[in-house]
Amino acid sequence: MGANTKKRALLFLNESHSMEPLIEALGGDGFEVFAADDLEAGIVEHRREPFQLAIVEDGYKSFSAPNIVQELLKIAWTTHSIIVTDKDEDELHEQAEGLGILGGTRKPP
Repeated sequence: MGANTKKRALLFLNESHSMEPLIEALGGDGFEVFAADDLEAGIVEHRREPFQLAIVEDGYKSFSAPNIVQELLKIAWTTHSIIVTDKDEDELHEQAEGLGILGGTRKPP
């Protein structure tokens, strides 16, 4: 990433209270963070200026995380993604195969 390129992260998470530590950590690593209020707002912002990273909770506003990632990749194929899910690794891999997802992480209890 060039010196002039700002790092941007897009969050699609259901529970806003779970975002605060993540927003702080990403901000501390130099990311500008956009926490989407809804799917459309996130997609519009991604079209305006693509994000380098998307963190997507499976079931966000009743949408499948792999489907959201697929929509983001149609706009900018270089966007990296992480899925927050309660699915096991094999099930996630089967659903997200070919999307280039960096990984999945378990939803906190």
